[in-house]
Parts: sequence; C-alpha cells; structure tokens
Amino acid sequence: MYKRKKSLLGSINSIIDPRKKIEEIKQQYETPIKTSEPIPTNDKGTDGDRKIVKESDGEYLYIKSSGRWMKLQLQEVE
Repeated sequence: MYKRKKSLLGSINSIIDPRKKIEEIKQQYETPIKTSEPIPTNDKGTDGDRKIVKESDGEYLYIKSSGRWMKLQLQEVE
C-alpha cells in the first residue's frame, strides 16, 4: 500500500534521457553540407543553416545566426 516516490535525481534523469535520445536521433538524420558557388544573402535561409561556399581565395563555411550569415575559412587538415 505504501507507494515509494521517485527521488528528485531520478525524476531529473528520466527527463534528461529522452532529450538526449532526441538529440542523437536528430544528428543521425542531419543532412550533409554541400558545396555551392553563390554567397548566401541574409534574406535566404533560417538560423542554424550551414553552407560551404567556394570563393576565389578558398572555401568558407557559412552559418546563419541571428538573421545574418557568418563565415569561417576552411583549411585542409594534413
């Protein structure tokens, strides 16, 4: 008749585990980044989008954040 209550830590873990599994599943279905030519404009895409763009002086990774595209130059790893 006495029902044992879950501990606070047990309750937190039961909430965190499904979230962790959701993130793992999202990563499995994430689409690969493709190389493209045109530089993206701020009116295109949504926050979190990523693109690799070939420019005359190298390849850049563009990431959209806060409505703006940011870029990082890519280097080959030897």
